[in-house]
This record gives sequence, C-alpha cells and structure tokens, in this order.
Amino acid sequence: MKIYKIGKCRKGGSVLLVTLATGVVLGVILVSFLELIQARMTVRARALSWNQAIPVLESGIEEAMTHVYVDTTNLTANGWSRSGSGATVIYRKTQTNSDSTFYITTISNLSTYPYRWGTIYSQGFVPAPLKQGYISRMVMIGLTNSTNFGHPIAARGKIDLNGQSVVDSYDPNDNSYSTGHKYDPAKRKSGGWVVTNARGSGAVDVGNGHIYGGAATGAGGTITYNGGGTVGDGAWSATHTGIESGFSGDGINVAYPIPTAPAGANSWSALTAATGTAAKVSGTNYTYVLSGNATVYSDFRMNSGEGMIVTGDAILYVSGKLTQNAGAFIYIDSGASLKLYVGGSTTTFNGNGVINGDGSSSSFSYYGLAGNTTIKYAGNFNFVGTLNAPNADFTLTGGASFFGAAIVNTYTSKSSGSAFHYDESVGSIGKLVMNSYREI
Repeated sequence: MKIYKIGKCRKGGSVLLVTLATGVVLGVILVSFLELIQARMTVRARALSWNQAIPVLESGIEEAMTHVYVDTTNLTANGWSRSGSGATVIYRKTQTNSDSTFYITTISNLSTYPYRWGTIYSQGFVPAPLKQGYISRMVMIGLTNSTNFGHPIAARGKIDLNGQSVVDSYDPNDNSYSTGHKYDPAKRKSGGWVVTNARGSGAVDVGNGHIYGGAATGAGGTITYNGGGTVGDGAWSATHTGIESGFSGDGINVAYPIPTAPAGANSWSALTAATGTAAKVSGTNYTYVLSGNATVYSDFRMNSGEGMIVTGDAILYVSGKLTQNAGAFIYIDSGASLKLYVGGSTTTFNGNGVINGDGSSSSFSYYGLAGNTTIKYAGNFNFVGTLNAPNADFTLTGGASFFGAAIVNTYTSKSSGSAFHYDESVGSIGKLVMNSYREI
C-alpha cells in the first residue's frame, strides 16, 4: 500500500488565501481612495458653486439698482411685481439664466418719492453638484440718498423732539415754498423726514409736536408720540393725530463720514484779537474780524461782550474746545460765509450764537471732528446753517429754532415752541446709492 504526501497542496492553498486577502485589502483601499477623491471633487464643486452664487446675486443687485434709476416712478415695469401695502410694499423679480442659475431680488423699505432710502435683498441660486438641488447665498444692500444733507435731521442715535413744536421744510429757490428766499410758515412743505440708525423703543420721540413729513429708524426701532403728536403730510396732520400710513419706516442703516480738519489748517495764521481801526467795521467795534482762513491752536473762549464779524469767505479751525459765554456772538456779514471746524470735545453757544446776516443756510457750515462729542446751542438767535458732526450729541435750548440741516449722533430739543425748518436747497434729493453690504 502506497501513502501520498499532500504538503505542497496545503502550501498552494495558503498562497491563494493570502493572494485573495491581499486583493480584498487593495480593493478596499482603492474604493476608499475613489470615495475620497469623489468627496474632494464634490467639496470642490460645491465650493465652486458657492463662489459662483456671488456674481449671480450681484447681477440681481445691478438689476435692482438700474430699475430704481431708470424706472423710478414705475417700479412695476420690466417684469417686477408689487405686493404689500402702505409701508410694507415690496417689488420683486426672478431672473433665470441660460446655465440654470437664477436670482430673486427684492426692493423694500422705500421711502415716499423722491426716495431717500431703501433696501435690496438679492439671493443667487447655483445648481449643486450631482443634481442635489441648489446652493444659494443672499445679501442685504442698504440704500441712502447720495447727498450729505438729504434729511433735516440724520442721527446715529435717538432723536428727541419733545421740546420741538414743528419739523417741516421749505425751498428758498421756489417762491411757492418760500417768500423772498426765506422760510414762510404759510408755504411750508412736508419734506421734514427725520431718520436715525437707532433701533430701540422711542428711537424717534415726537412728543406733542408735528413732523410735516416722516420719520424712520433702524431695524426694529419705534416712533413714539403723545396725544397731540403727528407724523405725516400737512393736510393729513390738520385733522388727525398719530402717524400717517406711508410716512414711517425702520430700514435705516447709514454710515456718516467724520469730517477732518481742513487741508493746510496747521500752517494758517493764528486767530488774534483785532486792534485799532481794524477792529471797527461799519461803525461797530469787534473783538475779532475774520475775512480769510485762521486757526486757534487751543481752546477758544469768547467772553461776555466779545463779538466776531466775518467779512469774507472764511474758514476757522479750532483745534480745542469752543465756548461762547452769555452776551458773546459771531456775526456773518451779508455776502460772507463761515466754515467752522471744531476738534475739541465740547462746543457751547451760550450767548447770541451765530447770527447769519444773509439768512441763508449755505452761508454757515459747522463741522465737528472725531473728538467733538457734545454741542449745546442756547443762543438767542436762530441757528441758520448746516451742522455736520456725526459723533456729537446736539442739544437745542433757549427758544432758538433751527433753519438748515443736521447730521449728529443724537438730537435733543429742549426749546419750548421752537421749530426745525429744513432748507431743501442744501440737500437736493439725489439718486439712491449703496451705503452697506451684508451677507445674511
């Protein structure tokens, strides 16, 4: 009987098992590698689609801006639809492109025409990889008027009009809304729109006063008033109280540039008191006579009985604080103008204030620099001019009224019976421009 050995067959079977195991491992590795490559390609494709959504939505922004410019008085033209009513009216358009991308653009929060502000929402859609729906991104664009003084009062914080009896407007270049180029209460306009970025309760407090125009706050802000207070058109306000439909909003988000010192001011001659015949103008003695440009390289105080006359187109730069005590005054002669820059923390007009001989708002311009945070006007004469001090808390007291326009941090009126008359000539309504861009 013969016995056969099978050791070699067992060895061959082991080799086969090892080969199969190695193949399985290599297969798993290959599948994992392919899955990794596919995942990376998907991520890259999604990132590409994510980035492509921006130019798509920006096409929607361009469409909306062109629409506001071209179809200003017909916002339902060219495929735009309208919905809502009163202050909640929106205009919307959807545009699909040849590559299957599309955008949905909405225009909302428009003020009454001529528009002073508004908001654009634009959402871009791009096909996702592997036909997994769409990837989208949305941005919110804030719109504001292109002029600096497009509103009577523009503030970052609260506007308190409790001491103000009236906010309205006039146009010195139109005899229908002025007399002799001056404000005439019988010809008032309802262009007194006041605006603030503030978002809290009572962001605009009307009290018992009357805003002949409208008011708008930041998102979620409210407008408060007492029993007799009104916000709206003059004709409506004559028979109503409260806020007229369409004369309020809450879409304000405006950045106001901070004025800087005038170029070359550090090389100008220092302001000095006039003496002798130079101090006498038209038979009156003045402490200061200003006909050109001058600088005060420290705090500037005008004591009781001191006066300044401006006889030409002048610029005065005060690097420190400005204080005008009771009885002091600044007089801008007829035909002259003054640009006053203040860099110090406080400005106080306690005397006769700034007397504008022409009565023209364009003859006096006040600029509060970054450090100018408090302005108090208690002058016996009205403030006639423009005030651009975005960092300053402004307070009006003493019975004076304001003729012109103001950009401030906060505005508080404590002058019983006073008024704010917006000079529309210093802020002629321009086109809406973008002032903010935020992805949401």
